[in-house]
Amino acid sequence: MRSNIITTTSLLLSLSLIATFANPAHCLAIGQGDNPFPSSRPILPELLSEMASLFVVKERPMALSAETSLMTGRLEQVIAIGGETLQQYPNASDLYEVRVLMLRGARQIALNYQPTGDAFERSRKIAIGLLAIEAPPQAKLEADRMLLESRIRSPKGTYPPVTEIDIRAFIGRYEATDAQANSLIYGAIIAVLTEQMDLAGELIDRLEANHRSDRNVRSFLRRAGRAAGLPFDANLQRLDGGELNLPDDLLGKVVVIDIWATWCASCVESIPQLKQTYAKYIDRGVEFVGINLDGPAGREKLTNFLADKKIDWIQTYSGRGLADQTSREYVTRGIPMILVVGADGIVITDDAGAQLEYFIDFALSQSSQSQTK
Repeated sequence: MRSNIITTTSLLLSLSLIATFANPAHCLAIGQGDNPFPSSRPILPELLSEMASLFVVKERPMALSAETSLMTGRLEQVIAIGGETLQQYPNASDLYEVRVLMLRGARQIALNYQPTGDAFERSRKIAIGLLAIEAPPQAKLEADRMLLESRIRSPKGTYPPVTEIDIRAFIGRYEATDAQANSLIYGAIIAVLTEQMDLAGELIDRLEANHRSDRNVRSFLRRAGRAAGLPFDANLQRLDGGELNLPDDLLGKVVVIDIWATWCASCVESIPQLKQTYAKYIDRGVEFVGINLDGPAGREKLTNFLADKKIDWIQTYSGRGLADQTSREYVTRGIPMILVVGADGIVITDDAGAQLEYFIDFALSQSSQSQTK
């Protein structure tokens, strides 16, 4: 039985929340001294960098109230700087970039820190302003998405509900643009949030059929439980200090990936069967890789645990717990999560479970067939 720490729906939901955190930085003074550039010239890169830097902090406060206060203050700075810039340089050629950053800040406040009607209304006004000016499709897509999200997240009754017609029209506006794939991703997320699961499945199918070469799409598909048929991409830190880059470092071998933690009872219960399977296949071109999700203080405990249980296969450990990048990319149903990756680096299944040996045998047969061609 899995530790039910994450569900597909919650992962899809998390994809709709872009909350990025970075280093503290002083606010760039605006409107002092001579005009540094004509109003029709591009916005200074330093200004855009200054605004972007306010989204990121090195260390988030442990207390939620402290984090809310810190990030709300920084995001309000982004919006204030952007507002002053719009007033000073209303005809700047790349003003949309300022509006995008303002929207990002307002959106994070509304979704993550102050989900009030006023916060959503401000986000809507910034989005409408962005849609009204010349901007690339991807920038307009972000604004369009905010208008739909605000209808979902605002206090009940503020805006009409989002229907299937709304979602299809939203996607249709970006059909022939470079934002098409992202419009399908956002459409699928919005469909999940509004419990239109058939539509969500249809949109995910379209992404899988037509946009698998897009790295962002592959990441989304993995989080949506569609890892099978995609490369297993991961840059991992081995417990012994080395690096393991998959699939490149183990191409030519069938790889069993076990995403687990010592604190997970179901993971520990599965170890005897994994050891038995490992012993059976280790000399047949099969490699096992454990991706451990213990926290930052867990290295010594993990080392002792592996020695005590006599676990001999490769172990990787980032110390980031559930925030581990590979976990965030692949874990959709809880842990333990066992994947089987073919000799070509493509995921055969992301849910091997009790059928692990069947999938290993299948992967080995596929590898043998490719070698005889």
